[in-house]
Parts: sequence; structure tokens; C-alpha cells
Amino acid sequence: MVAQGIRMTMAVAGALAASVAWAQVPQPRSAAEDQVRATELAFAKTMADRDHAAFASFLADDTVFFGGGEPLRGKAAVAAAWKRFYEGASAPFSWRPERVAVLGSGDLALSTGPVFDPSGARTSTFNSVWRRRADGTWTIIFDIGCPPCAQQARAAQAAGQEPRVDERVTGINVGGWPTPRGHYSPGVVANGFVFVSGQLPVEQPAGTPRPDLGVREQTLLALRNLDAVLAAAGTTRDKVTKVTLFVSDIAAWDDVNAAYAEFFGSHRPARSVVPSGALHFGVKVEIEAIALAAR
Repeated sequence: MVAQGIRMTMAVAGALAASVAWAQVPQPRSAAEDQVRATELAFAKTMADRDHAAFASFLADDTVFFGGGEPLRGKAAVAAAWKRFYEGASAPFSWRPERVAVLGSGDLALSTGPVFDPSGARTSTFNSVWRRRADGTWTIIFDIGCPPCAQQARAAQAAGQEPRVDERVTGINVGGWPTPRGHYSPGVVANGFVFVSGQLPVEQPAGTPRPDLGVREQTLLALRNLDAVLAAAGTTRDKVTKVTLFVSDIAAWDDVNAAYAEFFGSHRPARSVVPSGALHFGVKVEIEAIALAAR
């Protein structure tokens, strides 16, 4: 389904590119392109402003967002899935338009550009298709993101070259969380992946360990912290590819697994469960993960 969606988005992008290439001489940027660019900037500003209602106002009723697994279909589904990105005081990611093209008919447009983590490092690229309404305003109908390294690999393959590896390593911090006392980052983005450090059942942003909670509650709290790191990196739990759970007592496996299943739902990343013995602060679980760095 995702492959079909990508082909659909590529087809729209191809039509837009053909429309632009049709002109025999370079044309000045049109008023429509300026309008789409301004709309995309206003759309991005909703994230900085932490305004989820404003975000939803840019979505077409039949919008489709691709982000791993089954695509999100419809305004309500997209708004609900993105609501968690608007929780908390700090934006987990940002984006801005870099290129805009509008069909000659003036009713469809493509906007594409970089996505950044909170530190300002580029983590992926967004591609959005906008449709002009009768009142002259624009709403988003398709959105799909991809890691920059994937684009580089495709371009290199088309040119008959070996794909280049993105060697940048970017530490991820969660807005409002205290600075780790240990020498580590809560997460790291590298070569199209997000690596999340072991998360404990600690209440954030206070940083208060909760060894007093039951195993199920501790597991869910650690997973919520993992979720916050993923969001700060600009990705989501359905992009998780591998999880490692450390449990102080393997007898707690059933409770840990039940909480884990509740958190991930139908998504089933690869997983290891390691009986570790005593964990920091006397808690019963610690959870680390690897995910795709995509919007």
C-alpha cells in the first residue's frame, strides 16, 4: 500500500515537473507559487506555535498521509495521529518549503523541503501535494516524507554510482527534560535511523524514578518516554524496527508483554527481552529502540 502511495505521489510530482519543463524559457515565480509557499510556511508555523487546531485547518477532508505501515486517510485520522506532536511546550520537529511548483491549471501544487530536529539538524525531506479550493485557499491532499540518505541512494543509483553514506551523527534532546547526568544523549539520529537510549520508568520533566509502580505501569511509563524521544527526533512509534527490553525479573514477562502490546498495537517490531538483574533506581524495566528517521 505504501509503495502504491509513493508511486501515486511520484506521478503527481512527475506531472508537476512536466508542467514546469514545458515552458521554453525561464519564467518568474508565479503568484500561485508564492501563495503555496506562504501556505506551507503557515502550515509549518502551527508546529512552532503548538496549535493543533490550526494544523488541522490545513488538511483536506480526503487527505492522505504516508508515514510507515498503512497510510492515514482522511482529515480526522491525520489530525488524531498528529495530535501528540503538538503536546508539550517544545516542537519535536520543524520544516520549511524549499521548492514549490504549481500546475498550469493552477489547482494542484507540490511543495518539498527539509525537516529538522530541535537542534536544527536535517533529518528528512517532506513532499506535500496541495489542492486549490474554490475560495482560492489551499489544503494539503498528500504528504510523504523520506530520509535524505534514501534520496542520495536513489540519485547515486540512477547515476551508476555507489550510494554515499550520511556520516552525520546528531544527538537528540527532549524539550523540557533535564540534561542526562550520564555521558549520553536520549537519542541519536544517524544515516536515516534513530537510536533511542534505554528509557526508564521516570516521570518527566521532573526526572523522578517510579520504582513504586507495578510492572505494567512502569513499562508503559518507560514506553511513553521512548515515544517522547522518537517525537523529538521527528519520527513515530510505527517507524520502530527493533526494541530491546531489559527486565529485572523474567517472571514479570507477561505483564511487560501486555503493556508492550497495548503500546504498539498492530505494529510488531523485532524484539529482544533480556533478564538483566537489578536496574538503576530499583526499577523493573528499561527499554531501548531503533527506528527509521522519517517524518
